[in-house]
Amino acid sequence: MSQAGIDVTDGEDDLRHCEELASQLISVLDRMNSSKVPLAESVVLRVVLHARALINASTPVARLPPELLAYIFIYAALEDERVKLHKDTFPRFESPSRLAISHVCHTWREIALATPSLWAQIDNYWTTPREEYIARSRGAGITLRVHGCYQGSTKSCIEPISGRLRRLDIIDVRRHSIDALRELEMPALECLTADGRKIWDATLFRGQKTGLRALALHGLLVDRLPANQFPKLTHLHLSLHLKLEEESGSSLLSLLANTPALQYLYFDDTDGLYGRDGGVVSYPESGIPVHDLVLLPSLRGLIMNNLHLTRALVLLEHLSMPQKPLIRLVSVVRSSAPAIPNIRRLLPGNATSMQLVTRTTPDHERFQIVAHPADGNAGLWFSVRGGGATVHQWPRMVHTMLPLSTLRCLTIAARDPALVPNILPHLPSLNTLRIMIGYDVSGDDQPAQLSEGLCTALAQSSPLVCRSLRTLGLQFDDDAHDDPSVFSPLSLIDMATTRAQLNCRLHRVVIQWSRYSWHDDAETRQRFTDAFKPLAEVVDEVVLVGDEDAESLDMMSVRPQWTMPDAERYWSLREFRESLPDRLDI
Repeated sequence: MSQAGIDVTDGEDDLRHCEELASQLISVLDRMNSSKVPLAESVVLRVVLHARALINASTPVARLPPELLAYIFIYAALEDERVKLHKDTFPRFESPSRLAISHVCHTWREIALATPSLWAQIDNYWTTPREEYIARSRGAGITLRVHGCYQGSTKSCIEPISGRLRRLDIIDVRRHSIDALRELEMPALECLTADGRKIWDATLFRGQKTGLRALALHGLLVDRLPANQFPKLTHLHLSLHLKLEEESGSSLLSLLANTPALQYLYFDDTDGLYGRDGGVVSYPESGIPVHDLVLLPSLRGLIMNNLHLTRALVLLEHLSMPQKPLIRLVSVVRSSAPAIPNIRRLLPGNATSMQLVTRTTPDHERFQIVAHPADGNAGLWFSVRGGGATVHQWPRMVHTMLPLSTLRCLTIAARDPALVPNILPHLPSLNTLRIMIGYDVSGDDQPAQLSEGLCTALAQSSPLVCRSLRTLGLQFDDDAHDDPSVFSPLSLIDMATTRAQLNCRLHRVVIQWSRYSWHDDAETRQRFTDAFKPLAEVVDEVVLVGDEDAESLDMMSVRPQWTMPDAERYWSLREFRESLPDRLDI
């Protein structure tokens, strides 16, 4: 009898024969002297291993091409090389998965050992595995993670493979680590990360021109920055403390001048690039040592964190960025707040959309602008936090910081009733205005004051502001308010009536009483419907929505390009990622 081309009868006969042989083998073992039984174990094991090899050879995975298995091994066993620069310690490269693959069977072991890149992630934590992995990686480019506190000097660890290094991450930089980077040549190195709390006073690789594409100096106390030429460098991450104030600005600009291919610059200066107290240091009139304008022709993204605002703006004045990059500037203003800054040169072209957020807490003021020109690839993210009354006044004067005449879409989240009336006269092209209202931090100011001020400003006839306005959205930002009065329905209706009479009729008004869907009930919806019913007579479309409705206002969402995924190609940047929620921080 056969089935699917297999002779089942012959198979059953073979199985019975195997069982007979097994019984005979057991009988022989039973008769053997007990001291001889261990010697027979190798014979039995040879039979078992041969049977397993036959079984493995007949499985579907055994029919996969070796090249495909090698790719699967690499995908499953290799780790994400991007170190998390915000962590105090970097994880070690673990090897159990790679070793486990090589111990499954003879075929897998052969494939694993014939795949050099599988062994090219190396850690100096253990000496023996490191040497074995170096041997197995053969000609592959090596990623080496050096923990400065383990197993000898950095130079002795790097030197034997310096010509094959593709990526080098040094954690807990020591003096011998800096010496190694100064003295050794690493011609194939693509990415270098140096993290620690030591004084850095070195150029790299004997001062030679380097093919590095990514360089991160993190947490270091720096006397001077590397003076090498970096013709291929695309990613530069500097999160450090520059030690010598008189040289710091010039040192940074000199480094940038040597990076003509730079695409992403991340700079974080927790202690203040130009003085730890944020005050003015004795520089020339420019506030920075005299230096030629630095051209960065390929820059796509610039992220600056924790710089004192005045110093950040002075530094930016020395940069020429013709590619219109995305600029994220998160600055600090301390007690000596500067005058209202002019940031218009940071936004290429005229802004067509903008989000403005102000937030007051007992400790500080926060002011944030996200602006985009018609070219959607560029943008300015400007965020300032600080104390004192100066920053509190800046939102009302935003028209002196950026030209607003070309704005077509504006979103505001604020608690200052005077803010919107102050800036509306400067928005002749505005088509869409969205306002997020709520209680003041003290709880004293009623949200109705915001909507009243808005309606009063939009209703004045001489002069009529925002003649092009066609869409108005209002959203309550705090816990749901079931009273329509927070939106001043009568004032809103009067304003819409006035504008209709002046031939500036609103096409669409959206009212969202809550950002939170659990407050969206039928009774509340009916109450708002009744309050705003007359509005439909003077507006083409009135939309009342809850948070889960299709028309709900996602006012503070950010554009996808701000995530800049390419900026994290070599490192994971917590500060950058965590300050990019789905909505702006209000």
